[in-house]
This record gives sequence, structure tokens and C-alpha cells, in this order.
Amino acid sequence: DQSQAAVLDQDFRPVSVGGNGTFSGAVAFVGYGISASGPGWSYDEYRNIDVRGKVVIMLRKEPQQADKKSPFDGQQTSSHSLFSTKIATARRRGAIGILFVNDSTSIDQGQGRYQDILPSTDTGGRSDARNRLPTMFVTRDFVEKLVRVEKPDWSLASVEAAID
Repeated sequence: DQSQAAVLDQDFRPVSVGGNGTFSGAVAFVGYGISASGPGWSYDEYRNIDVRGKVVIMLRKEPQQADKKSPFDGQQTSSHSLFSTKIATARRRGAIGILFVNDSTSIDQGQGRYQDILPSTDTGGRSDARNRLPTMFVTRDFVEKLVRVEKPDWSLASVEAAID
């Protein structure tokens, strides 16, 4: 059995911006979950990843948040980081559920160690009814346990650093 049990308010928390429902299936990590293009650049974290029928794991916000030269509006939040945009993209690609995980920039640093806080259930506003997918926030520790079932040497911090 490769399923991972999760404890409400400890490992995960449902988010109102997503949809109601249950899901079960293979997982696919899609970085920040962005598929976008602009003048002179193209960025697609779904490239070469088939997420049809899978639960996608994605980081909050967008890469290179502290970089003024980031293609995602520099240090300003772009539309690509919005929950509604990420949910719509995952749904269009055929995902059956979303697990959002805090990016390292969003994590509250406390007493010299990372504090991975689950946001409130009403974080993110409302989603367009056409783009509803069961969505939750999960802790970084839970993501590590989940992915390491199939990839024992996988590290969220390493993958995130490579993306940024």
C-alpha cells in the first residue's frame, strides 16, 4: 500500500478556493504550477508531465520572487501566481485534485528553523465554478513523505532551489 494517511489541521487543510470532493490517485509535482508565455519568454512547468487523472502538487506563488528581473513581473505578484489561475491550469491539463504547499519564501522563519504554517481555509478567495477542483494546503513535511514513497532521494527544498 503506497497511500499516505494525512491528519486534518496537522498535515493538510481544505481551501475554499478549490472545490468539494474526494480524490485519490498518483501524484505529480509541477513546480509552481505555471504554464505561461509573454514577450520573449515561455514558461511551462507542465511540459513533459502528463497530469491527467493525477493529483498535482504545486508550490504557492511563483519562482524568483525576490528577483527584480524575474519574468513574472519582477518582485510584484503576477496573475500567474493566483490560486484561480493555477487551479484553472491544472483542471485544463486533466488533474483531479491539487495539493498546494508553501514555497520557502512564504514560510515563517522562527527560532532558526522553518515554521510551515497551514493557511486558513478561506485563503485565496473564490474560484470560478467552471474551474473547481478539490484543493488543499499540505505541509512541506507531508509532501516529502508522499513523494519519497516512489522517489526516496527526493527533496522539496532541492527541487525548489533548482527551479528558482
